[in-house]
Amino acid sequence: MPQDDSSPLGELIRYYLNMLKMTQKDLADEMGLLDVSPLNRIIKGHTPRPHDSTLRTIAEAFQRRGLTGVSFEDFRDARDRPQQDDNNPFGIPSVWVRLVRAVLAHPEDVQDGLLSKWSLDLQITSNLLATRARPIDESDDYLSNSDNS
Repeated sequence: MPQDDSSPLGELIRYYLNMLKMTQKDLADEMGLLDVSPLNRIIKGHTPRPHDSTLRTIAEAFQRRGLTGVSFEDFRDARDRPQQDDNNPFGIPSVWVRLVRAVLAHPEDVQDGLLSKWSLDLQITSNLLATRARPIDESDDYLSNSDNS
């Protein structure tokens, strides 16, 4: 089942519905919709970019219910506003967020051990990549030291 990924547009519609003590069914009826599901998908964020005509119809429905200050532009701006994930405000790739959440499920001493291991792994990997990226010079210490072993 899809998760409720409330968008700025969905939040705005919910706000006005609550203000007017309307249900989604009331708004759907006011918009002339036979079914509430298209409106529900917009509110939940499952319709990523509703058409301007749909937003205009939503604005007009609220205006008929007494919200004269509501405009199509309000809904268009909310639709076009980037959605910010409160759980990931820095846009970290989801795989890293899942990894961090998995690590945080462990006791603190395990978290510290994982951090130490990953730090060491990162340092070793960085050194290997830096070594591989450099042209090999026969006068490098690591080449001359390997003969003395």
